[in-house]
Amino acid sequence: MATRVRFSMTAFLQVTLAIVAVLLFSPNSLLSADDATQGKDVAKLKSRLPMLQLAAAAHEAQIKVLVERGKSYQYQLLAGDNKTVQPVSIAALGWGNSPHIIHHLSFSGLQARHQYILQVKDPTTAKLLDSRTLQTLSLADGGKSVRFAVASCMYDKYEEQRSVWSVLAAQKPDLILMIGDNVYADKDIAGESFTRGQGKQAYTQEIATPAELWRRYAETRKTLAIFHNEHLIPVHAVWDDHDYGMNNGDRTYPYKHQAKAIFKTFFHGHATAGVHMSGLGVGSYLRLGDFGFFMLDNRFFRSPNANAHTGKVARTAAGDAAHFGEQQLAWLRNHLRGRKHAFLFAGNQWFADYHRFESFANNHPNRLQHFIAKLKTVPTKLLFFSGDRHLSEIMALPASQYLGYQTYEFTSSPIHAKVYPSDWDKTPNKLQQRGVSEQYNFLLLNAALTKDAKDKEAKGNGYDNKLTINTSAMNHKGETLFTHAAHIDF
Repeated sequence: MATRVRFSMTAFLQVTLAIVAVLLFSPNSLLSADDATQGKDVAKLKSRLPMLQLAAAAHEAQIKVLVERGKSYQYQLLAGDNKTVQPVSIAALGWGNSPHIIHHLSFSGLQARHQYILQVKDPTTAKLLDSRTLQTLSLADGGKSVRFAVASCMYDKYEEQRSVWSVLAAQKPDLILMIGDNVYADKDIAGESFTRGQGKQAYTQEIATPAELWRRYAETRKTLAIFHNEHLIPVHAVWDDHDYGMNNGDRTYPYKHQAKAIFKTFFHGHATAGVHMSGLGVGSYLRLGDFGFFMLDNRFFRSPNANAHTGKVARTAAGDAAHFGEQQLAWLRNHLRGRKHAFLFAGNQWFADYHRFESFANNHPNRLQHFIAKLKTVPTKLLFFSGDRHLSEIMALPASQYLGYQTYEFTSSPIHAKVYPSDWDKTPNKLQQRGVSEQYNFLLLNAALTKDAKDKEAKGNGYDNKLTINTSAMNHKGETLFTHAAHIDF
């Protein structure tokens, strides 16, 4: 099971943890191929630790560092005036006898939108071992606009991951949303067999054990270039089936509680009142300026898909159907109240029923209608985001067919995983406005709240009544694959 150690710090205390070792080699970076051939850059790469900055409050920083057992570190933040800030706490988290553990660093009392340097030193010699730049997560424009990237399907065996993360980092988003298959934890494992279904519908598949989950999470954290970037970009995440540990996984996965603990160890931080809170499963809510990001868990409570192994559309009987589960729906509705608008994220698609793969509409169509009916009782305008499909597309959802107002679903996949033909020529998506397949890609979105000039007098100078979203799909070469503009009126 996971082990935890917490240390309280004073302003002058340097942190030393004897259970932590410096990771001496990392094969990836966001340097160009030419830069990486230079000896000084290679040496720099080898000293880098895999790190992830979590989305946190404007005056806080939370950082996850993957390290090896057995040696010790010091951590501190360096401000522009050469003042140092020590961590208020460090949690050391491991699993069983794994040689890798996670260090969760927490800093408080920071300045909003201020640049800091995270320094990692040898506690005996005070030699600098690693350093990264970071900025506290706070929006410009009074929180009325946000720039964020959405990515899914991150198989660590693809060499293109270095270039695509380099392209993404160069766009300087405020936030990265990793929305599923962030780790292919059910691939390249010594797993165990698990029987799903009954009678003639029964079949066996390989699933990940907790030890293999931890190993694959650590391998991916060590490999992906974004975790070795010179500048840390805040990340907010939810899982889908591959990081859950079971392909097309559902509530029958026997290690779902252990998987939840492992995912939270690698991707979640401390809750902050009014800014970040945990939901159900690995779901969560993040408030950033005037924007609300809701991550929903589509695996932990999910009913089994009918005929999931055959590749056929799986329409589960209404009596046993659950996609997010009633408790998670109630949690969502409760936290939507009082919000004019919100972004909802889940691993697989919501409204696409034109294909044979997983989606809310395909697997649990009756529950989708129930979900829509419940959301109609909350006066919050919603936009939907998904991954999983190994293609990217934007769908317009007509007001008469869904929520009573036109809105959109944005699907982003894969950033680096296997690509497939779309088959849109054979099975067209009638809701689609933009789409691209057979490309490693991510979506970059700029969302802004504005006022219509014609409504200024009626609504008041301080009333924002339009949400505009400009979207670009970008590939690993830095090419823009499509653009799209959308808006929702309040």
